[in-house]
Amino acid sequence: MAKNLKEFIQCGRDPAYLKNGDVITEELAWEIVGQEGYADGCLDQEFEITQSRIVEDIIGGEGVYETIYRESPDHPWQYIGLCAAGKDKNLAPIHAKTTYVCSKYRAKNEVELQQHIRDAVEACRKVHERGNIPIAPHLYWPRFLDDNDPQDRDYGIAAGLEALKRCDEMIVIIKQEGPEEEWISQGMQAEIAAAAKMGIEPQFIYIGKEKR
Repeated sequence: MAKNLKEFIQCGRDPAYLKNGDVITEELAWEIVGQEGYADGCLDQEFEITQSRIVEDIIGGEGVYETIYRESPDHPWQYIGLCAAGKDKNLAPIHAKTTYVCSKYRAKNEVELQQHIRDAVEACRKVHERGNIPIAPHLYWPRFLDDNDPQDRDYGIAAGLEALKRCDEMIVIIKQEGPEEEWISQGMQAEIAAAAKMGIEPQFIYIGKEKR
């Protein structure tokens, strides 16, 4: 459902109401970027990013602007966040979606374990590059929990599911190596099932050979 101006006003124009990637109504798009910015976005006929002309904040010494986007006149507007001039990466955490990264951790050997860690880190990097906040409990729980200790492992799984409740979306990293039945671990299956119960639709990202 598209975010709209009425709800935006009702929440006191709370910046946290709008998140990167939210579909918004045309009326709200006009409100966000202002009449001049909105007109620029319509008149250039490119229908890519449109930005307010007002500097909303200074991040890293650079001004950032309210930014919206639509692919074509037939597509709805999407809110992106606060971006540098001419850029489409949200730089403001308040507008970032929290993205749960679901991927393998346990491995048969140290080499495989390090590869799983690299895969998760790379997924987190890409989430950040999209202007969102990656949540990957399996990257930091092992820093102080013992994955081979049943009590620690059960705690880590339960704590990860608590973190999932606070997320806006989930991505599932599937490494297409070995037998297909091993692509998704039991821990991943539990997280995917939990996300479904929470109304979070997992986004599957395949690594390796092409998806069948």
